[in-house]
Amino acid sequence: MSRALLTGVSPLIHHHVRTFIPASTPLHHYTTTTPPPTPTPTSPPVLRPHQVLTYRYEPHPHPINCTTLPPTKDYLADAFHPHHLKAKRKQQAFNPTILNWRVHCPVAASGKKVVRDWCSRRARTAFQHTLQHQLRLNLDGSPQQQEDGEGRAGGKSSPPSSISSSQSAERSEGGSSRQGLKGALLVILKTETALTASSEEVRRAVEWVVESVRREDRVREFGGGKAGKKGDAGRGEKRLGKGGGKGSRSFSGGKGMQGA
Repeated sequence: MSRALLTGVSPLIHHHVRTFIPASTPLHHYTTTTPPPTPTPTSPPVLRPHQVLTYRYEPHPHPINCTTLPPTKDYLADAFHPHHLKAKRKQQAFNPTILNWRVHCPVAASGKKVVRDWCSRRARTAFQHTLQHQLRLNLDGSPQQQEDGEGRAGGKSSPPSSISSSQSAERSEGGSSRQGLKGALLVILKTETALTASSEEVRRAVEWVVESVRREDRVREFGGGKAGKKGDAGRGEKRLGKGGGKGSRSFSGGKGMQGA
């Protein structure tokens, strides 16, 4: 084919190619009159108390109990350790007639100690508030001194329904609602919810722990000698979950909590 023929055919080919190329579609053909649906925010489900924390309770504890830290056991086992005498004096001064308790946050919850301390402090504050303002108890579980009409008139918060019902049940059974708490109690935060649980969920979980401990004491008191022997042997303690006592500080009643 000659050069002149190619020159004459070129405009014809270009014309046919342009007819098959679609023109640019205007933007309004792709837009819709209604905006796309926006996903509605859904609130996370409310956590149950046993999903927030667990606990171990020994009603008749020995000086070495569930609240004892592993370093303290090492100090007692080594007579030449610098802290041996201090740990031995603390063991001799152990009082089983008060409530010895501490809060433990597992290391798996966070690798940073400051975060674990924040989680433990939040649960510890809720526990202190439940003892002092709802049960009218001291931090060591002993009853507070009765005030002549000032305690209830001072605007203090009333106990929750669960604790109020337990107090009325104790009165009907002939017991005293102000007999206090005693034993060894280890509160263990759950690894999955130690950081995500709200303050309200932690408060409800702590109230559940306190009510469970009071219920166990009532059953043991009115159940006879078998329950007492079972508690003395250490087999009646509550174990709702696994959690070690490593890496946390212990405190007994109101004194040890000042350094936690």
